[in-house]
Amino acid sequence: MDEQLKRFFEEYIAFFEQTPIEELYEGEGIARRGDTLSGVGYAYHPKVYDFAEQFQNSRLVERDYIGVLKASGKNAEEWMEEIESMDLPTLKALLTYCIRGERFCDGFWISLLREKTFARILKRIREVCGVVAK
Repeated sequence: MDEQLKRFFEEYIAFFEQTPIEELYEGEGIARRGDTLSGVGYAYHPKVYDFAEQFQNSRLVERDYIGVLKASGKNAEEWMEEIESMDLPTLKALLTYCIRGERFCDGFWISLLREKTFARILKRIREVCGVVAK
């Protein structure tokens, strides 16, 4: 694994593990104006957006992420429970699924941030690839 990818892992594992949840996003998904409710988006910490962008430009993206995940025979809840035992192709597919999920569902990243899912996936990829933390 090259140095740039090692730095990527170290930087973002630390960020997702150490940053308090209240700093990672803001917004409630709804806005109230009198008796009217309207949907509004969430805003994430700039480094969350940087992570997603850097990921999209990395070798970690799995183009057929849906196919790989479906082939596992499991559902999304089971994927999240099994991160620490996944192989590299499935981890790459899961990370791609997680990153792209926000495009289709505003607020998708919130539970992933709360549960430190990004850090868990990155740590497992680092482990599978044999990269030792400094």
